[in-house]
Amino acid sequence: MNQSIRERITALGGTFHFQGKTLQDNIQSIHFPVPLIIKDFYSFCDELEKFKTTNKQLFEHHQALFFKNAVQHFYSPANTCYTNIRFEHTLFTPFTKGTKDYEEWDIEEAEVRVFIDDAVLEFMFIGNTDGFPNHYFICLSDKSPHNPMVYSTDHETYFWEIKKEGTLEEFFQKFLTPSEFLEVIKQVDNPNIYFLEK
Repeated sequence: MNQSIRERITALGGTFHFQGKTLQDNIQSIHFPVPLIIKDFYSFCDELEKFKTTNKQLFEHHQALFFKNAVQHFYSPANTCYTNIRFEHTLFTPFTKGTKDYEEWDIEEAEVRVFIDDAVLEFMFIGNTDGFPNHYFICLSDKSPHNPMVYSTDHETYFWEIKKEGTLEEFFQKFLTPSEFLEVIKQVDNPNIYFLEK
């Protein structure tokens, strides 16, 4: 994996052990202890308002402690915001004969190849969310194993509608580090917050 990916994983609070010889080994070595928070303010503003209401006295009289507690709350399993991305590494092999996925799923390979032209269509899910789209994945035969393309699909259009989400490096840039999140919530009463870019 390239240096930018390594640095971003660390900044997001994750760990990795890129010693494997394959893309699969490297992805499986990535671990995030808590869900990833999307940069879009709308994705967590409702949860933030609830937290602010619950901790109103703290917000009004001890803002430094309020912000510290907010970061701890959002970067913990207690944060169940539906748009959070839960990082995973689940192998998915619907076109590989002899695998459980091949027997279980009836997905048209030609339809998938409209979006993905890599040699072998074996995938690894790297993220899931209760928002849209539900699933994020990479192709393990990606031509750029040091910075593979990330794709997404939704449970309602499972693998017959696929979107390119950018490279893995770009994918990790979609999320807020704890320090970036802190800067956002410090502007919670600033009307310009609603114009934050995704």
